[in-house]
Amino acid sequence: MNGSGHPSTVFAGRAAGGRWPAPVGSVVLARGLLRMLVRLLACMLTLVACMPAVALAAEAGASAMQDLRAAGCEAVASRAPTRPGQVSLLGAVTLARAAEGPTRDLGGVSGVDFDPVRGLWWLLSDDRGDRAPPRAYPAHWRVTAQGFGPIRIDEPVALPLFDGEVPDPEALRFAPCLNHWVWASEGLLARGQPPAVRGLRWPESPSAAHPSPVLARPLGALALPRWLQGSDPAGPDAASGPRANRNIEGLAFTPQSDALWVALEAPLLQDGPEPDPQRGALLRFAKVPLAGGAATAQAYEIGPIRRMGEGGRRRADIGVSEILTLAGGQLLVIERNGYEVADGQFAFAIALFVADPDTATEVSNLPTLVGANVRPMRKRLLLDLAELGLPWIDNIEAAAWGPRLPDGRAVLILVSDDNFATNQVTQLIALAIEDLP
Repeated sequence: MNGSGHPSTVFAGRAAGGRWPAPVGSVVLARGLLRMLVRLLACMLTLVACMPAVALAAEAGASAMQDLRAAGCEAVASRAPTRPGQVSLLGAVTLARAAEGPTRDLGGVSGVDFDPVRGLWWLLSDDRGDRAPPRAYPAHWRVTAQGFGPIRIDEPVALPLFDGEVPDPEALRFAPCLNHWVWASEGLLARGQPPAVRGLRWPESPSAAHPSPVLARPLGALALPRWLQGSDPAGPDAASGPRANRNIEGLAFTPQSDALWVALEAPLLQDGPEPDPQRGALLRFAKVPLAGGAATAQAYEIGPIRRMGEGGRRRADIGVSEILTLAGGQLLVIERNGYEVADGQFAFAIALFVADPDTATEVSNLPTLVGANVRPMRKRLLLDLAELGLPWIDNIEAAAWGPRLPDGRAVLILVSDDNFATNQVTQLIALAIEDLP
């Protein structure tokens, strides 16, 4: 620690040559598995209702795989509403970068979640390593009926990577009890690096304010469906698979913590073109069981582009930027419509939808959704963020449920990705949501 109370080394554990350590080997994995078993036994002995969390394939090098089992001690959806109704604005703030200190490289926030074990938040940056190593920020704030209290951002924690890997972090979710979270990368398809969902673990006894050491420990990779694993851009299947920089954008555990929803931002290449002002598109949301077994997929229909570009090259697009699970098993889906208002400057129309996966066609085995008899998830509009009356809505890419208010209302936190642009901000918005009877 230095005199300011922050770790003097931001990314401890980085090799002297500027490269990350190689992936953990079998000895470290064995020790990690033993620690997990000890924690699971402790949960059982204290009569805590332990639930399955994430069964990951442990990475010992890039190819050797083993199954790991973990357990969670809290229902993922305990803070989520069952049938969301009236939505109220609690407050909105912006986070600024500083010349020095923990926030000097803050930006590109594409994932957020609440850690109930330590009572803090994590902000995931989508920086590929251009400004600093890929990382997540521990953050501290409380939300009341009057809005945000004081906010503190601590020094970031580095994501451990394989040699040569260039990730594109886009989403994260915390699995309680076992100091465990999962994060998604869109990969870098041009270099043969496919999308991935991986597990991470913080150190065994971190300080609530400053986890130490500040290099997170890898747990392994979730087995994704084949259609999500990418294809060789120069190969025979180049017209199929996920789109570059438009694939995994959201993660959400099911209420039973037995599966993980993985949401795409845009349709697969074989599933048709992206939305335009006249027509929408069908996306696939994968539901990956955590204890093994085949993933399923449901169709989600995103609407046409609602706001067209007004300046510059008049560019516009629309896609899913995040998902969350509701307590009843439905999904909260965030649709983001970006539209150009000046050369290289974009504004955003953001809408929240409630979608029911049980009403949708199972599409995991369909080679294409084009021309197929597909029934997408039934959905309803919950909120158009323009109705909040805020002077500016930025590029919302991250969302999480926070602790409920004393009156029982659920708290939804939205965070924007500023793209490290001078004309954008990292914006935090807090909403209160009532449960319908």
